[in-house]
Amino acid sequence: MATRVTIANNAKQSQRAPLLLPVTASADPSALNSMQALVFKTAQSKLKVKKPTRVFVKQTGLELTEETNWRNNIKNDVVLLVSAGEDYVGVKKEMVVHGDINSDSPVEILASSASVESLSVTQLTTTAHTLPGIVYAVGQPDLHPGNHWDSSLGTIGAGNHFAEIQVVEGIANDSDQAFREGDVVLLVHSGSRGYGGSVLKKYAVESHVSLEEGTLETAEYLQEHDRACRWARANRDLIALRFLACLEPGNEAWKLGLPDADNSTHIDFTDIERCKSALQTRRVVDIWHNNVERVRWPPAPPRSASDLNDAAGNLLLDDIERPQEHVYIHRKGAAPTYDPETHRPLTLLPLPGSRGTPTLILQPSFSAATSWGLKNALSLAHGAGRSMSRAKALSSLSQKYRGQNILEPRGEDDGTWVICDEKDLVFEEAPDAYKDVQAVGQDLVDAGVATIIGWCRARVSYKVRDESR
Repeated sequence: MATRVTIANNAKQSQRAPLLLPVTASADPSALNSMQALVFKTAQSKLKVKKPTRVFVKQTGLELTEETNWRNNIKNDVVLLVSAGEDYVGVKKEMVVHGDINSDSPVEILASSASVESLSVTQLTTTAHTLPGIVYAVGQPDLHPGNHWDSSLGTIGAGNHFAEIQVVEGIANDSDQAFREGDVVLLVHSGSRGYGGSVLKKYAVESHVSLEEGTLETAEYLQEHDRACRWARANRDLIALRFLACLEPGNEAWKLGLPDADNSTHIDFTDIERCKSALQTRRVVDIWHNNVERVRWPPAPPRSASDLNDAAGNLLLDDIERPQEHVYIHRKGAAPTYDPETHRPLTLLPLPGSRGTPTLILQPSFSAATSWGLKNALSLAHGAGRSMSRAKALSSLSQKYRGQNILEPRGEDDGTWVICDEKDLVFEEAPDAYKDVQAVGQDLVDAGVATIIGWCRARVSYKVRDESR
């Protein structure tokens, strides 16, 4: 995948031009196909810099002179200033080289059956080996390359977010779970509706550096991060409330989810508390997929257990009798294997495939073989993961299904009804654009970090609706 950069005239920085650096371009300035040569050539043709000789990074003023400089600083959306020999124009920011970068940080990829692009592995490995303080990195089998923050993340129908009415089609006979075959469940995949993204941009986009523990900036970031997480949970509760108000009409507990409740001038606090309490009794599991969490590390095995089930149930993240230290687990599209509030292991996790494939019901596994969750960083895949980019899906699948109605069930199977009024999103989120969820689930089983105990299938998939229609 090419890297998007912007080049500008160092002496007149309003003169700019975009440039795509191919993956074949060498970071070695002396190579014939070097990045530097491409930057100079583009500066001559687009910016009219007659004799370019120097390149600076705009954000820091760092001059790129060596292979290491080019390799470490060329990333999407970086701005490069091309000079005809003059010094950097601007205020240089002092470069801080962190002493705790771990270039040998272990990287675990939990994929064998599911396809994982080499670029995504490179991105994860580069992150683990260049950011300070990282002690361990795990790529779940749904891993796929990333290139930018999706500004519409968090709304029900933007990107891969959805709410689905599903039916449990299979559950293990010996499974002591909340589900039974034939149960109807509501699966809500939604977040903070852009709030979390704004927090990230506020603290990270400008500098692209880590935050150091113990600083005021870190404390403020974590405070806003936690507020965004609470907002996301409230958002999911509200979505569930509105669905329940439609699915169970007449139930007083859900009256705040009715359309006319939005127009009410007064809502009694008692009604809100009653509603929250009722939702709590119906909620099976509620987790975050994109967050930072401080935990003790490594995970501690149970002090004593008669069998594996007891061992998993007695697993403790906090064990003052064993040598542990605190670490921050950064999850980007991954599900925790424990309740973030009680730190007790979760008994089930959903693994959605696509709107046309099952949602697997997983039970996280903890054993000595996986170092009680260390192997998978106390996390599991949160979905099947994309097998093609949105652009490719839109281009190819809109042609493949030209003239077909893919919003309704097809054939003799039960199928899924899709509510989505954004035409492009229909094709971008088509089942063909996702990996095989069975392969992803099997990789987790083969890695010893989860067991598949059942599956559900969507009957209605709600993404985005044009309320004006």
